Amino acid sequence: MKVGETLYIPAILRPAVKKGEVRWISSDDNIAMADENGKVTAYAEGTVTFNVNWIIDGMTRATATCTITVLAADPAPVAPSISFAEENVSIEAGQTATLNVALVNIDPTEVKWLSYDKSVVTVDANGVITAVAPALPRLWPM
Repeated sequence: MKVGETLYIPAILRPAVKKGEVRWISSDDNIAMADENGKVTAYAEGTVTFNVNWIIDGMTRATATCTITVLAADPAPVAPSISFAEENVSIEAGQTATLNVALVNIDPTEVKWLSYDKSVVTVDANGVITAVAPALPRLWPM
């Protein structure tokens, strides 16, 4: 199991009995703990041993042992993002420039470029812009 996960490990008495109680005792509560139903929650990496005791009238009648190794949690996924390498690009009519973007968790082949005013600036599939007329155009990679 991994840090932050829960796991159910029920204590099953054979033959089935209805009296008494089951107690879970962790060798290290900092690594993992179990509740009265056998729900184990992992808090830190390491190995922990649980003693499961069947108790009747304050006396332990049976004991079982379970060892669990807790591994590091999976790293949190990084949200996809896209940002321009340059905040502003200035070119004159007839000139070209290549827009560079930083991609995080985005396949570069999935980036589509769009100019909202092709009478001012055009952009090709590779992010190369061509100024058509003076203005302050806005471009978005999508």
